[in-house]
Amino acid sequence: MLFIGLPWESFLEHARNNKDGTVTTDAGSTFTVAEILDAWNNRKGANSQKFITNMLMLGIESEKTGILDHNADDNIITTLTNEKGQLDANRVPTNLTKEQVVKLCKALIDGVCIGSDEDAVLFILRRQKYVVFKQAVEELKTDYIDSGLNGRQWDTFLLVCANRYSAGRNIGAYLIASEKNDDAARMLINGGYGEPPVNKNKLSGMEWIGVINALLSGVCTDADENAIVAIVRHMAKSGQAGLVHTLIGPSKMDKGVDGKQWNQIRKIMKNANYTWSWWG
Repeated sequence: MLFIGLPWESFLEHARNNKDGTVTTDAGSTFTVAEILDAWNNRKGANSQKFITNMLMLGIESEKTGILDHNADDNIITTLTNEKGQLDANRVPTNLTKEQVVKLCKALIDGVCIGSDEDAVLFILRRQKYVVFKQAVEELKTDYIDSGLNGRQWDTFLLVCANRYSAGRNIGAYLIASEKNDDAARMLINGGYGEPPVNKNKLSGMEWIGVINALLSGVCTDADENAIVAIVRHMAKSGQAGLVHTLIGPSKMDKGVDGKQWNQIRKIMKNANYTWSWWG
C-alpha cells in the first residue's frame, strides 16, 4: 500500500503546486490542472454526480475550444461503465442541463451509433427530469434520434416518450401510430427494458385508436391481441367505446383478433351497450 500510495500522494502534491499547468489530450483538447483537480475533488458523496458530469463533459470536448473530441463516444461509454465492466444507467447524472444532454447525445449519435452507444443515448435521456427530457428531444428532433437508435432501443425510446408526454400531444403515441410499430405498441401495455407501462390516461382516445391500428397491422399475434383487449377495456371504462366502434369497427377488429381475445372484446363492447351490432 505504501508503494502505491506514496507516488499517488506525490503526484497530487505536485499537481496542487502547478494548478496553472495544462494537460492536452490525444485529440488536442487542453485543460488546466486546476480543472482536473476540481473534478477529482468532487468525485464522491453528494458531489459524485458533479464528478461524473465533469468527466462526461471533459471527455467530449475542450471547454476552451468547444471542439468535439473524436474519441467522444468511447469516453462517454468508459465513464458510464461500472466496476463489473457493464454500462450502468445508474451512473448517469440525473441533473444534466438540456445543453449537456444534447452535446452528449450528439457525441454518441454522430458517426457509427451501435450497441453501447445506443444504450447510452437512451440512458442519458431517460434519467433526466421530464422538462429537460422534452427540451432535449425538441432540440435534437426525433428524426435525428431515430438515425442513432434502432430496434429495441428505438422502441424503448418511444415508450419513454409516451410516459413523459400528455394526452393529445403524446409524441410517443404519434410515432407508434405513424410507423405502425406494433413492437413499441405492445410495450405501452407491458413495459420493457426497465421502463414501466404507460399510464393509460397519458394517451387520448384518438391516440389509442392509432395504437390499436398499429397492433392490427401485419400479422396480429397473441401478444398483440392481448394488448388490444387491454386498450379496449380501458376505453370502455373511460367512456370511449364509441371511438372503437366508429373508427375501428367489429369487421376490422375481427380480421385481426380471434379466439378468446375476440370473445373478450365482444363482451367488453356489449357491456358498453353496443349490443345492436356485430359486437353483440
